[in-house]
Amino acid sequence: MRMMVAGLVALIVIGPSLLVHGMVWLARRRRRPAPARPVDPATAGVAILVVAHDEEDRILDALATARAVVPAENVHLVSNGSTDGTAGLAHRLGAEVVETLGTLTTAGAVAAGVHAFHLLDRFSYVLVLDVGIRLAPGHLERALPLFADPGVAAVDARVAPDWLPPRRILAAYRARRYVLTQSFGRGPKGPPATVARGLPAVGRIYRTAVLAELELDPPGLVEPDLDLTLQVYRRRLGRVTLCPGAPAVTATSLRLRDHRRLTRRAVAGLWQTAHRGRVGPALAAQLLELFVAALVTTLVPLAVLLLALPLDWAPLDAARSAGTPVELAGGLVAADVLLTLAAAVAARQPRYLLAGPLFPLLRIVDAVGVLRATLARHPTTAGRIEAPAATVPEPRAAPDDEPARERRAVRWSVPLGWALWTAAAVALVARVVAVLPVLPASAAEVTLSRSGYERFAGLGGGVPGPLAATDRQLAAYAWLTDPFGRHGSVLTSARELSVVALVVLLAALLVLTVLLRLHPLVSAAALAVLAAVGPSVAVLGPIGPGLVAAAWLGLAAVGALLLARAFARDRLLLVAVAALLTLATGLAAAATAPLLIIPAGVAVTTWLWFLDVERYEPDATWRGHAAVVLFATASIAALLWRADLMLAPTGGVLTGIQRPALLAAVTITAGAGLVVPRIRPLSVGTLTGVGLAAGVGAQAGVLLPALVAAAAVIAALLLDAAVRSPAPALAGGVAAALTAAAAVAGLLIAPPAAPPADHLALARWVGRQLEASSTLTVPPDVWADLHRDFARTHPRTAVRRAGDEPAEGLVVLHGKPSGGHMLGRFGGLTLVTTLLDESYLDPAPRVRAGAQLVRNEHLTPSSQARAALVAGRVDLRAMAVLAGLCAEYDIRLVRTGNSPHERGSGLPDRTIVVSTSDGQAGSEAVLSWLAAQESPFAPDVARPTPEGIAIGWRVPESLEGATG
Repeated sequence: MRMMVAGLVALIVIGPSLLVHGMVWLARRRRRPAPARPVDPATAGVAILVVAHDEEDRILDALATARAVVPAENVHLVSNGSTDGTAGLAHRLGAEVVETLGTLTTAGAVAAGVHAFHLLDRFSYVLVLDVGIRLAPGHLERALPLFADPGVAAVDARVAPDWLPPRRILAAYRARRYVLTQSFGRGPKGPPATVARGLPAVGRIYRTAVLAELELDPPGLVEPDLDLTLQVYRRRLGRVTLCPGAPAVTATSLRLRDHRRLTRRAVAGLWQTAHRGRVGPALAAQLLELFVAALVTTLVPLAVLLLALPLDWAPLDAARSAGTPVELAGGLVAADVLLTLAAAVAARQPRYLLAGPLFPLLRIVDAVGVLRATLARHPTTAGRIEAPAATVPEPRAAPDDEPARERRAVRWSVPLGWALWTAAAVALVARVVAVLPVLPASAAEVTLSRSGYERFAGLGGGVPGPLAATDRQLAAYAWLTDPFGRHGSVLTSARELSVVALVVLLAALLVLTVLLRLHPLVSAAALAVLAAVGPSVAVLGPIGPGLVAAAWLGLAAVGALLLARAFARDRLLLVAVAALLTLATGLAAAATAPLLIIPAGVAVTTWLWFLDVERYEPDATWRGHAAVVLFATASIAALLWRADLMLAPTGGVLTGIQRPALLAAVTITAGAGLVVPRIRPLSVGTLTGVGLAAGVGAQAGVLLPALVAAAAVIAALLLDAAVRSPAPALAGGVAAALTAAAAVAGLLIAPPAAPPADHLALARWVGRQLEASSTLTVPPDVWADLHRDFARTHPRTAVRRAGDEPAEGLVVLHGKPSGGHMLGRFGGLTLVTTLLDESYLDPAPRVRAGAQLVRNEHLTPSSQARAALVAGRVDLRAMAVLAGLCAEYDIRLVRTGNSPHERGSGLPDRTIVVSTSDGQAGSEAVLSWLAAQESPFAPDVARPTPEGIAIGWRVPESLEGATG
């Protein structure tokens, strides 16, 4: 099993398509292509178009490389917005030069050069050359014969790294990507695999007839070069092949920062190209493979780190049984080593193996860049030069009005989104309300509900310091709405405030959806997952500081966004109102759950730290402010921790694996949010909260509602990023599939449920079976309910909490009794007595009396009553009364029994139903006879029923007036 997990990681990292094509390459390796007729580049009509931007230090080598393969008059240079001496130096070297007015994309500069130099009219082939590429000797002699095949539209150069320092490792890594895709990733049909990997063409030679049919600089693409390749196949202009023989050398010396930027740019262009063109199933599968491989490569290091931590957590133990950290890391490294070995064999360059040890780290950097580029929004590229229609034809019109179609889709999707959002919100609230009566009570809920009832009933009340703010809010809510008279239990009455807090939280999410300009469908999907996942419903139901603080925090987030917008629009009145809202609600959240200060402070610190990046202001930095916020957060947290106000004795309602599973789901969601810059502050704060919840334990349960709400916001932002990505169909489909899987998995985990405590039935039983002066000792979580029940049904019965005095006499317990004698079960409650005379339970005298009664000629018992008499299950007081009645009347004993709550207690049957043959007159005579009896035989209940006269006694006199 472990090796299977490591092997699966390796397979995903390598890529199934690359593996299949590699096997095909091995099978065909011995085949040698037929020799082609040599072609003289000087007479073939080849123009070289060099594109350069501020390349004064390298333009000399680039022009020398071009002149080595074609005549000097065939070399042309486009100075792409250069601000140095690139254009002047090229002029002095004798090259034909054209300068653009601004910096264009590479494809835009190529379009400008083709138009300015009239290359389509003067030459048969055009070779587009970057300054950082040096062609191998004889490259054109090997490439041009390939055009003898009329199906060849363009020819790419092979790539090899420049092994010279100082950037040889990074150059070798970039070259390895080309070697693998060019050697092993090419199928017999369709675009080359370099397109699916986001790799632009290197040293490509176009037929001018093909170049005239292409849209060289499509609008809105950050990397149009990839789209050119797809245009060749989409317009059926031929195919792009690879030049055999010696490769071109990449002489570009890049820093890691530049490599990351180019990677994100290339992948962004890839997704935009895929969205623009009609990609086939094979290319779509490779795009999905690229995304999945990047996701796995990013998650494996996180999983290795998590599994390596010494945490005693059931999900981690299960994961460790599937694969150890060493095996997971080994699968990732082994896959990369195999790729390096394959590249070394294909390129016949053993030096790849020397640079290979650092390639896995660069692979992780690339994977993060792929995910960021996939989920990020890409602005439309501006500043392009439009080629004339005669040179670059306009694309053919779509058969239908596509913009109108999109407008109609948007017009219908927004109302549908809000309808689904409303349905998801109502479903979430309804499910929370449905599970409130059966959710187990946490320690904080017991304390808060009892204190709230005591305050409401005028009995005082009080809670520990960390719960004081929530207690006051509950008292204010009870004073305004009187919830304790509307529900079956005090706990459910107090939980009414949690429903209000949940509604406020949903209202904040609604406003955030509008302010963040999220599509309502993505927010509805996040709410639907919350409503489906059982642990999240259990977290959003109980009353406590966590949920109330989360509602205040949601309002604070709304105020912060309004404040930012007011600042941007210079609206002073709105600034004042938003600042007041943010300050008031933020302080309320901090006072309700002080532990929230830590993740909130870390989130604000992260936002300020990257604020210059978010605003695209490289010269402005807010990192000093971030340091101040972090220091203030740490100081306040330390003071509150020292004063013992940070942690609240909340306990928890989640059972078994539910709490770890919920934290794991929040961690995965927040970890995915790190990829998108605008989500990163919220993700960092959420991960900080997860760390506190996992490290501190149950006392950090106040964070769970806020973490669940934050995960919902992150999920909505991620879904929105997927929908707005360059490939919305693929990214949105993957995101929708993951969301549906999360919802289905959540439905399989039901919220925890506790056995119901039928305190009202207990109060009624005590009122009927015991004297009014009896005193019960009950658990703290039942005390308020019984106090309220007895105030309604039996005002003189006293109720005290367990712990006030020694629990003796009549005691109410949860579950089975550990001592004493059970009197009855009432749902999850058991009534136990320590005062019952054991002789009352002795069946021997009852068996003897019952045997005499069944032989009495004046008594006719039913089969059930006969069995009860013979077995000695009938109370001696009832049998004495039966004997007295039989002395004067012919009696039929219909049945015997007790209250249903006493089943299994072992108490004798104290209720009998009798009838006479004289009808109504006989019943009145029996009632008169019973009224004349004296204690202990006088019954407590004697009333006519359709079956006969029901006669009943209370429990033995030894329990009457018990005081414990």
